[in-house]
Amino acid sequence: MSDLAFEACASPKVTPRNPGGRASPELKADIALAAKETNGQLSARGYYDHAVAAGVIDPSERTPAREIERIRNLLQVMYGQGLIPCLPIAETRARPAIAPVELRAAIIKISEEEGDLTVSDYVARLLDLGVIETDDENQKCRVRQLVQHMHRRREIKRAPTYSIRVGEDKEALRGAVLGILRADNPMTVRQVFYALVVRGVIEKTDNEYAVVVRLLGQMRDDEDIPFDWIVDNTRRVHEPLMHTSLADYLRDCVGWYRRDPWADADVNVQIWLEKDALAGVIEPVTAEYGVPLFVSRGFSSKSFLHAAAERINASGVPTYVYQFGDHDPSGTLIPRQIEDGLRQYVENPELVHFERVAVTPEQIEEWNLPTRPTKNSKHSADFEGDSVELDAIPADRLRRLVQECIERHITKRQLKKLREVEANEREELERLAGEYGD
Repeated sequence: MSDLAFEACASPKVTPRNPGGRASPELKADIALAAKETNGQLSARGYYDHAVAAGVIDPSERTPAREIERIRNLLQVMYGQGLIPCLPIAETRARPAIAPVELRAAIIKISEEEGDLTVSDYVARLLDLGVIETDDENQKCRVRQLVQHMHRRREIKRAPTYSIRVGEDKEALRGAVLGILRADNPMTVRQVFYALVVRGVIEKTDNEYAVVVRLLGQMRDDEDIPFDWIVDNTRRVHEPLMHTSLADYLRDCVGWYRRDPWADADVNVQIWLEKDALAGVIEPVTAEYGVPLFVSRGFSSKSFLHAAAERINASGVPTYVYQFGDHDPSGTLIPRQIEDGLRQYVENPELVHFERVAVTPEQIEEWNLPTRPTKNSKHSADFEGDSVELDAIPADRLRRLVQECIERHITKRQLKKLREVEANEREELERLAGEYGD
């Protein structure tokens, strides 16, 4: 954080805060001071302890859990405004592991004693009681899912509330969105929504999704975030490619020219994606490695499958097909349809090596991905459990999954050598463009 940004929110004298709902200038100044002293390496609890020690917060006015949650929301806003260098770090404490039965008992006790609580409130209280060790995102997801499950089973009376009420605290929501997108972009609107849900910031409802859609539109219009941080591949412009001259064409070729890294390879790779909206998220990876991205938009057409199979026939080498889609009734059938279709239309079915990469039941459990009730449909008879959208996987993790699949067959070193040759050939194209332009 710059000294200028610090001075903008710092105050020379720290006095007790205003007990009202809004954060006082003194609290903001103390947070900025604590961030400067520690280079932002504090948890929300650390900022709280700093403010208590400075006399900015009176711990008798409000429970620590609620005060820490208020500070956590304020930190998101201040990070979005560039007043602190980073979001609060996850808090780790050396405490013994907890058995699920003890965790359930603690949640029941907290619910009976304190009533309406956010997921972050539960996590903070469990930390206070020594029941859990951390307050990182995985821990929050685990607590959120357990509290919701216990509410459905009527083990506790109230479902968890959410840390931001979208109708009341737009600045905190805006700060949370900025933090998410600064750490990872580009993303789709739905991925931003899921990132907020996973963090326990908002509830997973259609109404709150609509709020996120409107807010992202407003933030782009207000120039709070660049337009290219949010991608939308569901809408396209169809326009013929034209040039003003041959020299103009050659200059464009300099930017387009790519050496095919798979021209002499003994294998080929195809990436298949169920959802058109996510194409812009993973296309930077497939484009870097020169791998075709096939967007099936649900179940694929025979024509599309035939065209993909013809590419395999033309190459004559084994082709590794990696598919990414939702975990729901149709999403689990689509991979089978793609694999069967490709094998039907290729001349040698043994050339097709198919793998469903995401979303898998193991990923849902390991990454605590948010679920939704499965809708009844003609495909749902043999499907068990809740559904999970591919959008629920964070954008950066999704891109890494794609990259890991491709790098099973080509290395960064091979790609670097190819790009060096490519750069020399681009220089030759530039020379030719200059000759025609003279």
